[in-house]
Amino acid sequence: MELTDRQLSILSYIISYPEGITGRQLAKQMGISLRTVQKEIAVINLYLEPGRQSVDHARAGYIARGFSEKALEEISGLMENKHTRIMPMNRSNTILCVLLFERDYMSMEKLAERIYVSKSAVFKEFENVNILKKYVTVSRKRGLIISIPESEKRNVLVKCFDKDMAQFYAPQLKERYEQLDMVFKEELPEIFLNHDYPVSGEAMRSFRRHLIIMVLRGERGFELEKMEQPEKYSAMLLEIAERISVLAGVEFTPDDMADCQKKLNGLNTLARRVADWRECTMQEYERKFDRFQRELKDIFGLEPIFDREERQSFLLYILKVVERSRGGHVNSNFLKREIHRRYPMSVHLVMECITRCFSREIPEPEISNLALYLAGKMERGFYLPECVIISGRNPSILYHIKEQIQERYGHHLEGITIVQDYCYSKESENFEDRLVLTTDEAVVLQLTGAVLIKPFLSEKNLCDIARKLEVKTKEGRERCFKALLRRYGADRPHICHEHLKDMKEFLQIIGEEPPENSYEFVLDVNAVLFPKIHYDGTENSIRLYLLEHPFMHRGTSVHMVVFSDYYAKSMEMKSFYDCVRMILNPDHMCRLEKEYLI
Repeated sequence: MELTDRQLSILSYIISYPEGITGRQLAKQMGISLRTVQKEIAVINLYLEPGRQSVDHARAGYIARGFSEKALEEISGLMENKHTRIMPMNRSNTILCVLLFERDYMSMEKLAERIYVSKSAVFKEFENVNILKKYVTVSRKRGLIISIPESEKRNVLVKCFDKDMAQFYAPQLKERYEQLDMVFKEELPEIFLNHDYPVSGEAMRSFRRHLIIMVLRGERGFELEKMEQPEKYSAMLLEIAERISVLAGVEFTPDDMADCQKKLNGLNTLARRVADWRECTMQEYERKFDRFQRELKDIFGLEPIFDREERQSFLLYILKVVERSRGGHVNSNFLKREIHRRYPMSVHLVMECITRCFSREIPEPEISNLALYLAGKMERGFYLPECVIISGRNPSILYHIKEQIQERYGHHLEGITIVQDYCYSKESENFEDRLVLTTDEAVVLQLTGAVLIKPFLSEKNLCDIARKLEVKTKEGRERCFKALLRRYGADRPHICHEHLKDMKEFLQIIGEEPPENSYEFVLDVNAVLFPKIHYDGTENSIRLYLLEHPFMHRGTSVHMVVFSDYYAKSMEMKSFYDCVRMILNPDHMCRLEKEYLI
């Protein structure tokens, strides 16, 4: 007699649940009826050794008894012979759950013993499942361990943890898990509704699991790393913490509160009003978006082109910002300072125009998120070289070359021009700043830096073009950047030699007024940018201050302060902010410090 694939699957499930698994759970997992499960288990018992191995029915469900290591190896071999992978996701989740609750390394033998499978089955799981390779560190001498931050461990557990898993990998957690699950399931919906913060059912379940994991980990002494504290906690989170403290005897640490606030802020909010409310709101936002685009064009000379999908995505994000802010929730953005440095123009436009056009105050952390929607449309490299193809070949071949280059490098080029060799004259036209490609060796001898290509581009030709394009782009950007520095008066920085304690004292010493908008750009390169847009006809200017003695400001050791004054009607916003962006480039800042301070 031989077990079928389905019978092997049922037996594998039963073995994997040492505390017992009910017939209904088995039926649900297998996608069959309860009666079929009962029939299959009867057949399995006929296959097993009488008096030694059996599948019994107890109060907790079906339990496998009398299975030795050798028997487990035999069942694993049967599964391999039938090319059947039993419970791949459940088993990998189980392994993760066991290791995430271990503080030290665990041997492969001990892990196999803990989850009631053979060592070879565990080894095969590590060979075949990518998620285990991603999170688990394997040491031949010491064993297995998951060495990632505690916050990330909790996120992994939320994805693979439910009450069935709790009784599966760690029976002692079952009762506590079910107690917490019952409390949170009853309390959370009421709190969310009281604070008018509706979320999707999946978002609610995810947050509930996150709370359970937080409590279970905290009770076992797993401490969360230091979390960035928000300016204030939402009223809803404070009520959640208070109720859980009373009902479950759990006290939230400040880091737990910050982590939960971050999770709350990221939940998917739903429209809670009448059915046509969202449609009406989006229509209103469409009109405001049209006004926003007109301002960008008429005042700043910018014309970003959004397709319908991009436009809807942008408006939907603003709608969600409004919905979250009603309940005191703000999305965290740990890349905020990097976004400010890379896309200062987009960030400033959100500050300057979105609030005015949409009649909404945008919370500080949300500004950089909105700026990313604009950055892809406007924050393009401020210098792109032009490409010239010089050849006397058949025009059809040359156009084929042009199409190839356009497809591969078009977004890195200002344009591609074809010039016949008899029209080319070294004296009459300057090709120094252009990327020159040619099929004629004579042109290569006349023009230093020209790239010799074949009529049909080879992979080597494409690599040569890429290298030369990188050089031309870098050289051209450096020339443009130096010209812009001179144009805006930022070619030489001011040096501050005083010992200063804070930003307020620095502004007093240099005679600058504190900015009206307290939202200055604190960046990820030890710099602060104070941007200003004015409408009174003043010339555009950029001022740099290098600090010989840095001071702390909003958690950052400030080495450089940049003031930018832009006149809105000058219609050169892109070049102005391209200059600002290059100034804030880490390489440029290092050069300035080496030249003027070291």
